[in-house]
Amino acid sequence: MAKNYCMKCVLPIEYEQTFLNCTSCTYTVHESCFLKLENNTLEGSKDNWECNFCRNKNASTSIPIEPYINRMESLLQRISTLQEEQEGIVNSVINICNAASGELVDSINFLDSRLSSFQSELDSIHENGKCDEQELGISKEEEEKLLTEQ
Repeated sequence: MAKNYCMKCVLPIEYEQTFLNCTSCTYTVHESCFLKLENNTLEGSKDNWECNFCRNKNASTSIPIEPYINRMESLLQRISTLQEEQEGIVNSVINICNAASGELVDSINFLDSRLSSFQSELDSIHENGKCDEQELGISKEEEEKLLTEQ
């Protein structure tokens, strides 16, 4: 037959000694070791004894969890609200970017049309070879001087 050992003093438990067996686990201890440890007192029957670990574990299940559940639900609601706000912000940024890109496209198109008109004016000047004083903004003498320098 296998000997039981005290979980506190690690000495074998003899049959004539008083010992305690936890009803929830395999914890076994001499009654004297248990009573010496942290000024424990033996409450209730020795036959229905639980070690501190099992007693605390079983007691922890009796703690009301409703406040924690309420807090969790409150946090989940706040997360949901923050997600909705985030989606609204993202949509606003997308709308602003779309509007800005539309304005940018309009500006680019306007500049492109202006550039095309300047290019066509420049091409007509090159085709004609000469232009009048009003088109260039310089006098005929200055124009001839520039042409001879080239």
